[in-house]
Amino acid sequence: LILLVIGAYLFTLGLYFVTLIYFAVTIVSTLLGKSFLHFKIEKANQALLADFFKFNIWVYLSLVISSIPFDSYFLLKLAGPIQAGFYSAFRRQFY
Repeated sequence: LILLVIGAYLFTLGLYFVTLIYFAVTIVSTLLGKSFLHFKIEKANQALLADFFKFNIWVYLSLVISSIPFDSYFLLKLAGPIQAGFYSAFRRQFY
C-alpha cells in the first residue's frame, strides 16, 4: 500500500523537480560516502601507471570502434534516411 502511495506521488512530480532530485541524490550520496569511507591520496608508481594505461588504451579503442553504428551509416547510403531512421529506432529498442 505504501508503494502505491509513493508511486502515485511520483506521477505528479514535474520535470524540474525530478531533475533536481537526480542531481541532489548524486551530491548527497557522494557526501555520505565520503563520511563513511576515509581515504588518503598517495603518489602512484609511474611504472605501474604506464603499464595500466598501455593495457587500457586497447580496451578504450575497441569500445570506441564498437560504438560507431556502421550499419546505420551503410543503410543511410543505400536505402535513404527514412528507412535508416526506422531501422535505428527499431534496433535501439532491442539493444
